[in-house]
Amino acid sequence: MRWRDMDHAVSSLAEVNWSAPHQWPVLLRLASFLLLALLSFAFAWGLGDSYEAFESATEQAQRLRASNEAAGVAERQLRHLQAKEQALLQRIEEQRQSFLLADELPDLLDLIASLSAQRAVALESLAVGGTLSGQRFDLQPLNLALSGAYHDIGFLCQELAALPWPVVVDGVEVSAKEEDRRVLDLTLALLVPTQA
Repeated sequence: MRWRDMDHAVSSLAEVNWSAPHQWPVLLRLASFLLLALLSFAFAWGLGDSYEAFESATEQAQRLRASNEAAGVAERQLRHLQAKEQALLQRIEEQRQSFLLADELPDLLDLIASLSAQRAVALESLAVGGTLSGQRFDLQPLNLALSGAYHDIGFLCQELAALPWPVVVDGVEVSAKEEDRRVLDLTLALLVPTQA
């Protein structure tokens, strides 16, 4: 494209009757010629390099946006895990607060004796073992020897599970009495968490 061609195109614009419809194809040709001339001058002046720089910056922005989105996802996951950790710590503390206090042990033993009497289950023995010390809580072993009908022992076990203190069953032995097969002997080894 030469300056002389550009000058001729611009001077031709002055001679065109803009309101005549039969002149519109000429106008379109002139407009496309001017656009082509402007683009060729723009690329000649280095705008082509600017376009490549623009494409590179766009790609970098897209990579940055993707990494920011990934960081946002990771941050949301971290906040979610921190909230779960906090909830678990709170739950552990609530459970620890429900552990048996040392001065509540006689109450627990009385409650077990009372529940077994209500269910017509004979409490043949109730032995308290030595306290097992742990880092966060202690365990109080209890050994129960019970004798009674199958359903009565089942209901008593349900009531033991519903005690206000957590109770862990550490061992169970069940056998039928020789003289009456409808009566069961049940030996329970229980561990009751206590506050350290």
